Amino acid sequence: MAHDTPNNPDWIISQSILEFDVAEAVMLQNPMPKTARKTPRAYMEGVGNRIRWVREYANLGQTETAKLFGLNQAAWQKWEAGDRSPDPYILVAFCRRFHVTMDYIFRADVSGCHRALAAALLVQHPELSEELQYTAVNTDNNRL
Repeated sequence: MAHDTPNNPDWIISQSILEFDVAEAVMLQNPMPKTARKTPRAYMEGVGNRIRWVREYANLGQTETAKLFGLNQAAWQKWEAGDRSPDPYILVAFCRRFHVTMDYIFRADVSGCHRALAAALLVQHPELSEELQYTAVNTDNNRL
C-alpha cells in the first residue's frame, strides 16, 4: 500500500502526530514539578544561580572570578542575576576550570561534575535533586 510508506507525505504527518501523542502521554505520566515550570527569565536566573553556587563553592568573589575570565565584575554579576546569557566560550572555560558540565549549568544535572562539588551542591541546594529527578525521568521516557 502506498499510504503506509515513509515516502508518502500523509504517512510522515501521521508519524509526526503519533510521536507528539507519545511525548504528550509521557509528559502527562511524569508532569513537570512546579519548580521546573519556568519562564525564560526564571530559567536564566536558574543558570545564573548554578554559576554563582560553583563560584561560592570555590570561595571566590565575583570580581576575582570575572578577572579569571577576562570580564569585569558588572558583566559577571549580570550573568549570575540572569540578566544576560553567559558567553558560550567563557562558559566552556568556566566549566573546565571548576570541573562542572554544561548539563549542570543548563539542566541542573550534577552527574558529570566533580564528586565533591556535586555532593556539596546537592546538600546546599536540595532543589537540584528535584530538577535532576525530573530531567532523568523525561530523558529516559522521551526516547521514541
